[in-house]
Amino acid sequence: MNRIKLKGIILSSFMLLTLLLASCDGVGVFAIVAVTDKIDEATLPEGISARPIARLNEVSGTHMFFASGPGLWVKPISSGSWQSTPLIDSTGKRWDGIQSMGTATITDTSDRIFLALYRVSGDNYTVALHVLSNYDSTSNRATLTPITDASWSGGTGGYQTIGIFGAQNSGDVYVNILEHDIDYGSIDINTGQTGFQNSELFRLPANATNWSSRVPFTSQDYLDGSNGPGRYVTGVASKGTTNDDIRITAANNLFSTDSGVLLNGAGTVVGGFSSTAAMTGLTWLPNVYTGEGNTGPQGAYFVAATALDDGTFPIFVSNDGTTWSKVSGTTTNFLSINFTDISDTDAGQGDDGDTDVRLVLVGTSSYIDGTTYKRASGYEELNTYKAIADWSINSTWSTYKFASNNNYGASNLKDSTIIGMSRIGSGSTLALYASTRGQGVWKIAPNSSRRPSWEPE
Repeated sequence: MNRIKLKGIILSSFMLLTLLLASCDGVGVFAIVAVTDKIDEATLPEGISARPIARLNEVSGTHMFFASGPGLWVKPISSGSWQSTPLIDSTGKRWDGIQSMGTATITDTSDRIFLALYRVSGDNYTVALHVLSNYDSTSNRATLTPITDASWSGGTGGYQTIGIFGAQNSGDVYVNILEHDIDYGSIDINTGQTGFQNSELFRLPANATNWSSRVPFTSQDYLDGSNGPGRYVTGVASKGTTNDDIRITAANNLFSTDSGVLLNGAGTVVGGFSSTAAMTGLTWLPNVYTGEGNTGPQGAYFVAATALDDGTFPIFVSNDGTTWSKVSGTTTNFLSINFTDISDTDAGQGDDGDTDVRLVLVGTSSYIDGTTYKRASGYEELNTYKAIADWSINSTWSTYKFASNNNYGASNLKDSTIIGMSRIGSGSTLALYASTRGQGVWKIAPNSSRRPSWEPE
């Protein structure tokens, strides 16, 4: 059932235990009643996938956006509904879709959303960097300005793809250019063959207008194949602006057990991190409490393995980016791919009376290697109240502390891949959005109550 409208009782089933009637007194009939919260209809197209939502200017901006393959969707923050806006740049050129998207966060009034737009013409494939700097609601047009000289074309014999990563606190975006040596369009989804060879990483200032503003990664050795296989970047996070504050994960395959590396901002392997499994979801969460009895947040890096490490898909956590702890209790049924801190919200601290709950939500993903099923597990809960060594994942949604369990259990969200979560607003206006693969966007107000309800957008 894709769309659910339920009020009160949704299920009343009677089970007749015929095998027991001959030996037991009574009727032998049991009634099971399940009660859930109402879930409204979504207004986004059914089956749409969405990347994490970005707000143009965190405080002063009036609109938010998400990318969905060929579409860029926009919505007013205060009210209204999502609508698609054309991918026409400031030169009048039309583009076919969005390959990646990232936000450079500097100040309340100078945030910029970077997009890698692509276009296919016959055998030719072009991808180019653009900046989304403004939106005109009257004409329903976003201002998409090309970054000068940041365009790559290929197709027959090889092509490039681009990953964009917004690193919190760095004031920049990181641009990873991947080289592929096969014809564009010849990707075999069943074998995972993409022709990937190697990549390069660049830091691009948020105010950049020209590709000449890029700052090359100090050492590309672990990406360009000079030190082991060529690798692509899977995550960037930063608690500050120096190379020692920046962490970067890279691998040559999402499920590799031996090519995963953790680098600093200079491209040097970080000591104290022993896992060689591929990693994803690298995040710096500044408000996390990482020890029982702490009087204030210490902040921590989070990252998740997408390949087996000692028989599990563990999560690793670190206060300083050097000394890492492996979080127990993870499951190999689904991948953990992103982390969102809600420990400062009303719902993120559990029911009334809880004094030992500070939650981080862990978004999950199904396996998408062409051979396994596509259901995931929504989000799981990580309670960060105690010391890191005592953390574990709660993957049983009926015992979750965040949100209404009846509402969550009746929704499609609990079986979805959550591509990312986004916090928009603050205080009483704070909204948390979950962007999913194939199940659209979901919204919840974590400061509205101790057990708020999810609703589809």
